[in-house]
Amino acid sequence: MVVWVYAGGGYAEASSIVPLLQQHFTEASFQRRTPAFRKPGPRPDVTASTERVARRYAGNTGKDLLNEIKGDLTRFWQANGPADLILVLDDSDCDPDPDGRLGTFEQTVREGLTDAGCATENHPPIIPALAIPELETWLLGDWEQTFAREFPNCHRRLQQALSAKGLRTADPESFNCRPSAGEYIKLSEDVLLPALAQECEVRFSKATDTPKLLLRIRPEEVKKRCPYFRKYWVSLENYCRINKK
Repeated sequence: MVVWVYAGGGYAEASSIVPLLQQHFTEASFQRRTPAFRKPGPRPDVTASTERVARRYAGNTGKDLLNEIKGDLTRFWQANGPADLILVLDDSDCDPDPDGRLGTFEQTVREGLTDAGCATENHPPIIPALAIPELETWLLGDWEQTFAREFPNCHRRLQQALSAKGLRTADPESFNCRPSAGEYIKLSEDVLLPALAQECEVRFSKATDTPKLLLRIRPEEVKKRCPYFRKYWVSLENYCRINKK
């Protein structure tokens, strides 16, 4: 079975989502559809060579991702499709209505399919997914396999430091990134990375370290602690089980 994947966000999503899915759903062929997108400006936390790769594979997000999905389906569905399933994944980035955003994902895909001349009754199943608020919550959801394994000498201090900032490994999706009006706290850049620098004295890179740790996660563990991850992962499990050839 062929699954088209539209994954928004940055380097971690672009470089690791498809390998993660392929690792756990071997009966399916996952094809990333979002085109390469170059974001301007250097990033000081990665090497020059890694930066070139990061810019090459960085994806759109939010409304730009929706426009990209619709455009890709309209142009290429008839020529390159059909896929058996379409998966859309993005960071929520503190969207106050994540369920509404999931609905928007599905609506956008259906509009793109219709514009491509695909009759409604022939639309493939669509699974919309959100990382709440960022992909790094999935790493926190399987602490033992990610941060505890990677940083055995400091992971307990790190866990305590994150908890003090309201980022709990028991329920990382509950992190409040808008604690007050006009304030926005980015989970990775404002909490996780500074805590790693302080407690473990490491310079953690979203471009290289997040993808590496993502491939270690055990979905069964993440599902226990991340409800939105569980929702989309179970949908994918059910689809693959029913349609297994």
